[in-house]
Amino acid sequence: MGGRKWSTLTGILADRKAREVDVALHVARQLLRISHQVTLYTHNHRELNKKLSEAHKAAPAPITVDVMKTTKLIKNPEHAQVIFHFKGRTSKSGAFLTHKSKTKLELPERAAGEFTKQGGTYRINIAIGQIPAT
Repeated sequence: MGGRKWSTLTGILADRKAREVDVALHVARQLLRISHQVTLYTHNHRELNKKLSEAHKAAPAPITVDVMKTTKLIKNPEHAQVIFHFKGRTSKSGAFLTHKSKTKLELPERAAGEFTKQGGTYRINIAIGQIPAT
């Protein structure tokens, strides 16, 4: 991308896995490659807001953390933007919005073998050539 910024403001909904502070800040820093400013919306989750703010102070970047509760998201019909509507406040426009979607490991269903969790890791015993193609 050659350092060229595509947008002035990007928003991240910090929900599901993005509630993990490291994940949310990693995604935000990656978005700084194409945006001048990134805002993490914690959707009224005050504890997460506090954790993100503290972690951000340790490694400053053009990232803001906002506790505002999002009530509605609307695609701007005239521009490539999203309009954020907040509870008890006015609206705000941003170039785009992202979130970390919920992921699911599909290997256990696809593999014809043993799949067990041991502590924080997974042990997989699969016979070669037995994983069906999708």
